[in-house]
Amino acid sequence: MINWINNSSFEIDGYRLTLDWAAGGSKRASSDRDFTMMKGRDFIDHYTKMVNTGIEKVLEVGVYQGGSVVFLDKLLRPKKFCAIELSEQAIPALDKYARNSGDRVNIYYGTSQDNAQAIEKIIRQDFDGQVDFVVDDASHWYEYSKATFMAVFPHVKPGGYYFIEDWSWSFQPDFQKPSNGWFNQNSLANLAIDLMEDMVNSDAIDSIEVVRQMIKVRRSSAPSRPVFETTARRSRQTNLL
Repeated sequence: MINWINNSSFEIDGYRLTLDWAAGGSKRASSDRDFTMMKGRDFIDHYTKMVNTGIEKVLEVGVYQGGSVVFLDKLLRPKKFCAIELSEQAIPALDKYARNSGDRVNIYYGTSQDNAQAIEKIIRQDFDGQVDFVVDDASHWYEYSKATFMAVFPHVKPGGYYFIEDWSWSFQPDFQKPSNGWFNQNSLANLAIDLMEDMVNSDAIDSIEVVRQMIKVRRSSAPSRPVFETTARRSRQTNLL
């Protein structure tokens, strides 16, 4: 399904996707059939492995220039695809793509990933309360990403997946200097610890896979329940990374 043009661009079903990562955001704008996706090539295989796994409802958190929406929609071909984006600035090429989908793809601008009420409303009205596959590629900040997980994961179907991208940013050289704008932000790696703790203390999480590019959380077949309700840290006070 993917035809690589060069090391950073490929075609899928008549659309060109260009991988263009830059600190602070790529300045390459998407156009009608040429979308920008802010990911490295090493991310792609993690998603191609999800083909033919029964994914029918996809929620993406954070769209930037919309390339990942087009990529995942063309790759997985779900019956319904919704994406939320903090920015209120519309992406014309993405809006056109959504309009041409026949109401199958919906984009919700001006929606923060920590707005649990808004996100749960979207899940109820667009997915009938249950989603198969979630991709969090939004703020990459610990508190915001945890808030999203708490709101959304109870709605993931048994056997469904929740991917959290770029968990390792705080360990990278660029983020070690106090002059970096994210220096005082808590590491997203903290969420990996929270997830492991919850997997042990509840039966909602079936498995967690941590790879360089992302954290992959798989939903168990147990009845839906809130996450992070119980802590088990032997009364120890731990500092956030």
